[in-house]
Amino acid sequence: MKKNLVAVIVVLVIVAGLYVWYSRTNMNQNLPPSELPTVEAHYACDNGKTIDATFSKGEATPVEPGQPPVSAGNVKIVLSDGRNFTLPQTISADGSRYASSDESFVFWSKGDGALVLENNAEKSYLGCVVVAADPGGLPEVYHDGTVGFTVRYPAEYSLNTAYAYQGLGPGKDIHGVKFTIPTSTAAGTNLSSFDTGVSVEIIPATADCNAGLFLDREVNPQAVTDNGTDYSFASSTEGAAGNLYEEDVWALPGTNPCLAVRYLIHSTNIGNYPEGTITEFNRTGLIDQFDKIRQTLVYVTNPAPAAAETSAITVLTPNGGETWTKGEKVTITWSAPKDITSVNIRLAVSGNPDSQNFNAAIASGVPNTGSYSWTVKELYAEVLGVTDLPASDQYMVTVEDAAHNNAYDTSDATFSIK
Repeated sequence: MKKNLVAVIVVLVIVAGLYVWYSRTNMNQNLPPSELPTVEAHYACDNGKTIDATFSKGEATPVEPGQPPVSAGNVKIVLSDGRNFTLPQTISADGSRYASSDESFVFWSKGDGALVLENNAEKSYLGCVVVAADPGGLPEVYHDGTVGFTVRYPAEYSLNTAYAYQGLGPGKDIHGVKFTIPTSTAAGTNLSSFDTGVSVEIIPATADCNAGLFLDREVNPQAVTDNGTDYSFASSTEGAAGNLYEEDVWALPGTNPCLAVRYLIHSTNIGNYPEGTITEFNRTGLIDQFDKIRQTLVYVTNPAPAAAETSAITVLTPNGGETWTKGEKVTITWSAPKDITSVNIRLAVSGNPDSQNFNAAIASGVPNTGSYSWTVKELYAEVLGVTDLPASDQYMVTVEDAAHNNAYDTSDATFSIK
């Protein structure tokens, strides 16, 4: 009897375990669209503009063999000018691309940056970068769309956008932005509110971004990881005439221009004051607040160039009216500046009334030679399930800078593939 009871219990445990596993692995399959997982992001753009985006993954849509995949995701965006859109996702070789059915409005999320195209050009929303959530006490946001970063800071801190670090000597200024503590933080202590604060600094054209570049003495930068971000870290302490200057530099390896956060703590020798007149400043609390500021820094690697550069590339062929046949070997040609080293080539069907535009990659990261030989059918995006091209007279080709996807050009008119 006991053996039978044990066997029953074992069976029930196995069944329960299988049920939990099945439920977890299939939990999203039976949810209505309104309850599918979503991700929200807030973007700051040039000239004080903002974008709120809610990304939904959507349910996978099965397709017939040989047909292009259907992107099930979508994004709901709210622009600071009052407009709002719900855009279906299209296939893209780089980032996540969402577009209206006629391609007149495109929202393109790439890493922590975003690109907005209206009628195939950037207009109002430029230099958009994700803003980190406020961890508490950091309501203000500083945005630099040129370098490509955002950072939060306390409302009571003073902002200096013309800041330059001059500790390396004449002619070696490091420019950036600085957030200086308020006088109330230093009141009654040996802390100086004149220059104590946090700065985000930029050194242009740097192949090896490390903390040692930001200090005037020889240091040994250490590789550290904090809050999920990799840094090159170094510190320096210097005393002079009763003053103590402590600097911590947190550089971001791989960024170019080289981006770093500097803590500068300027304090004085408490022994130089009459006993009982001042107290030692709260070092732990100050560094904790500096850490919170640093951890909200969001940066875009290789930020996109200005909108004017969208005309730097010109698609020459196909440029409208051509008819290509599946299996035919054709040549795609374009012109582009020599400083563009590689390009992506995309193929799209324009104006699909079902808002499920076919948008796939012919090639990704090919050298900027001005031409590419392509067999009409072969797609870089075959990994996404594309095994054949649908016949259409609404195809267009886009050639874009592989490093900056708002430097691009598209065929002037549609062509056919049969």
